[in-house]
Amino acid sequence: MSSSSGESKREIQKKYHIKKYADELDDYIFMTEEWITNWFAHIGAFFSRSDWNTHVALIIYPIKYYYNDNGAEMVKIDVRKNRDFREWYEYPLHKVAKLPDDPEERKKLKELFYDTFVEMQKTWTHENYDWSNRNCQHFMKVLFEKCCKKKLPKNIQNFVYYHDYYKFAEHAKK
Repeated sequence: MSSSSGESKREIQKKYHIKKYADELDDYIFMTEEWITNWFAHIGAFFSRSDWNTHVALIIYPIKYYYNDNGAEMVKIDVRKNRDFREWYEYPLHKVAKLPDDPEERKKLKELFYDTFVEMQKTWTHENYDWSNRNCQHFMKVLFEKCCKKKLPKNIQNFVYYHDYYKFAEHAKK
């Protein structure tokens, strides 16, 4: 899934393109892997590891939840809109978990994600952001585990573990 597996950025984009999941966007929780252009993040990460320019977020369609140096944020996306579709062209998606089949249970889980996110915004602020030990990977992990009451799947843990300088240490600022 990453350069650790030997695949190029372009190979990953083709393999995990949003077109592949168009019929499943409402059925799964996804992680998006984004290549960032923040030079400060590049410089800091450059000194700590070799694969240094990936940002991750959770998508519970149509909402993308993420954390960066602006704080915890969310955005509504719609792949049917040309602008949103172009924006997502560059970002590979990875399945994290299947949403419940029952429409009521699915709705409750989506509401739980939203409510938990709103609560987390109070402590996951731009003042508390730290590119090395309180970043998008940590935020994604905490949000998922609080809502789903289980750990991230092993393949996603491994992916995030590889990109996380402090290797998913438990965080006192949760």
